[in-house]
Amino acid sequence: MKLPAIAIFACIASFSFSACGGHSAEEESNEGTETASSTKFNEEQLAAQQLAWDQVMKIHDEVMPKMGALNQMTKSLKAQWESNENLDDVTKDDISIAIQELESADEGMWDWMHELKQLKPLQDSESHEAILKYLEEQEQTMILVREAMDNSMERGDSLLRALEK
Repeated sequence: MKLPAIAIFACIASFSFSACGGHSAEEESNEGTETASSTKFNEEQLAAQQLAWDQVMKIHDEVMPKMGALNQMTKSLKAQWESNENLDDVTKDDISIAIQELESADEGMWDWMHELKQLKPLQDSESHEAILKYLEEQEQTMILVREAMDNSMERGDSLLRALEK
């Protein structure tokens, strides 16, 4: 039983790594910056763009490691709901809502990762102001994703602890 779980984890970790681009934030944002983007923007603008990018990635890097725990919590709640015949309707509703919130937070993270535009292509196609605006929007989105993940995990954890009693 442990082997399939390890294999699944390895697949998820591998996919997560590739979905995140497989590069660190600095590597990804610096690829090819000696070309058009370095002549299009001055050093101060490039530094401001990198700082904004790094702030977005800082939040991402804080949230991403929680994905495994979030998915495990979802599975645990589903197992409780399916296997515990003594649950009353209110508890079943609470579990159902918690599962929906966990899945929504998970989907929010995946959607954000797939839609994120990398810094280098932004520098090739956008103005300095547009890049900073986009990165500010992405930072706010990541803050919302982090809050959704934290809140849903807190609710799920609370429910699981209550069900253990």
